[in-house]
Amino acid sequence: MPGKELLTTVAEVFPHVTVALGWPEEVLGNGYKDQLLTDMLELSKGLWQRVSFQLQSGPLGQSTAGVVARLLAASPRAPVTVQHSPWAGSYTSVRKGLLAARAVDKTQVYYMLPKSYQEDLLADKK
Repeated sequence: MPGKELLTTVAEVFPHVTVALGWPEEVLGNGYKDQLLTDMLELSKGLWQRVSFQLQSGPLGQSTAGVVARLLAASPRAPVTVQHSPWAGSYTSVRKGLLAARAVDKTQVYYMLPKSYQEDLLADKK
């Protein structure tokens, strides 16, 4: 089902949900490319529901600089959630992506990380 069609159905069936847009890691390959970001922003245009952008920390670290800032600038009411599961690599392997997210507006960036990674990120002085 195409993304716009899915979002139209979600809006009809669940009008009060937050729409969390993201891409599976299989699609991300070597990071968030311009076209993926453009597609994500296009899908969110015109939605009256709250939108949240879901980013994977590993591919985020492989992306060009400014991914999080671009999403926040294009959709200022939409927060970004950076997520990581321990099976997808150690803290060291995703550090670059986590620090990239931390470098922008901290009031709009959230993390879904294992507790030890949260502690490492808080202690990381860059």
